[in-house]
Amino acid sequence: MACWAFLVLSCLILPVLTTDPAVLIVSFDGFRHDYFDRISSPNFDRLKKIGSHGDLMNVFETKTFPNHQSLATGLYPESHGVLANHVFDPQYNRTVNYSAELWHYNDQIMPIWTLNEISSKERNSGVMMWPGSEFSYHRGVVPTFIHKWDSKWSFQRRVDVVMSWLTQQHNSANLVMLYMEEPDTHAHAFGSESDEVTEQIKNVDSYIGYLADQLERHNLTESVDTFIVSDHGMTETDEHRIIDLNKIIDSSLYLRVGTSPVIHIYPNPGELPNLLRQLEWASQQYRTFDVFTKDNLPEHWKVANCRRAPPILLVAKEGYAFDDLRQAIVDYAKKYNFTPSSSHRYGLHGYDNLERKMQPFFLAFGPSIREDYQAPQLHSIDLFSLWSHMLRLPAHATNGTLSADALSLLRAHHITPSLSSLLITFTCVSLAVLIIGGTGIVATRRLINKRHSDECTQPYRGMQSLEVEENEEIMVEIVNGNVEEQHLLSGDSS
Repeated sequence: MACWAFLVLSCLILPVLTTDPAVLIVSFDGFRHDYFDRISSPNFDRLKKIGSHGDLMNVFETKTFPNHQSLATGLYPESHGVLANHVFDPQYNRTVNYSAELWHYNDQIMPIWTLNEISSKERNSGVMMWPGSEFSYHRGVVPTFIHKWDSKWSFQRRVDVVMSWLTQQHNSANLVMLYMEEPDTHAHAFGSESDEVTEQIKNVDSYIGYLADQLERHNLTESVDTFIVSDHGMTETDEHRIIDLNKIIDSSLYLRVGTSPVIHIYPNPGELPNLLRQLEWASQQYRTFDVFTKDNLPEHWKVANCRRAPPILLVAKEGYAFDDLRQAIVDYAKKYNFTPSSSHRYGLHGYDNLERKMQPFFLAFGPSIREDYQAPQLHSIDLFSLWSHMLRLPAHATNGTLSADALSLLRAHHITPSLSSLLITFTCVSLAVLIIGGTGIVATRRLINKRHSDECTQPYRGMQSLEVEENEEIMVEIVNGNVEEQHLLSGDSS
């Protein structure tokens, strides 16, 4: 009888995995928060009515790699280490590009696809071309389903494969993340306000429509919650607004890392005071860029407390670029077969994340998502906590929180235990009454109350400033047990 009682009580505290919707996350690179205002967007408008939407506050640098890693981990760049698309790492004493060394900053880094995999044998993650996803982060764990970056794959083909992951009879995915490089690539070559980008915005609307149609075709509309997000916005510049650093400081006196509009400067030994003096003079004289040292970086950038933070950081004023853009222009002209001119405009991002044009959007729909709701602006690092809550994943360290604004996206019933979970709990209670009598009733009630408290009412705490140095461990955890650019790989620079 004691064994039966133990089995019955165990079912009260084990999470119910099969009743919660899967989560599908789709990222469109460089989709600015206001892009859909430029066109008629029937698919976006249709899904807004059955879901929730709003703007995102992303992270600095407003580039692809830092922001995709923040979405995947809930960490600020100073904590996950991907400060930019290219960084200098003193641990290796060299510049680090797209590689495991860039993404695996330390052993505490835990993307949500990894956390999902290790939390239960019944959970499987699928990742389609998401930046950094092909590298292992925890004891060699990689997603059950994974496809590396391949620019030749159309969005439709990517969606079709993702649908197969979600619908497999055995070991189907309950978390899927999908990346699409547009409208970013065309915006770099033609400018954010160009006709070419407007056409890409139309394409994104049709892609969203195709995605929604495939979910319906595979009978997934009531079993998958979908989030469409972006990493950053976009503005534009031209050849008249290029800052030539070689006319300001001697290039032989420092190591230069990064791309416009943010440049990391590593002075040669003894040269820091001299270089800093010349750069600050030019900044005040021309007012086209700002100069920061590691000691005076803006707090909201969350960059300073990282071994990869540079001694000097240069940030161009919005609409300006540094001279590395000239080589990028040559590459864009070759790729898209046009002749550069002084009037041609080019897209650029990476500026302060408080700049409105740098901020992206999100759209969510599915059985757990509130309908026809415009949410307050959410912080991208909070989405990890929201997705973990929806997937009932165990707690993990993060800089974000499960904020009231993030929870406002959910229908009321999803913030409490699911109906099926309650039914199973009720059945177990009834059996417990029969098996262990009055004493069992008391014990069972206590377990139910504790479980309800753990799942629904326990507060979430995020780390407001998580300092990660070379040999330092992340120490703060969320309190709740249930809770650039991929085209760089093809040789492009942005």
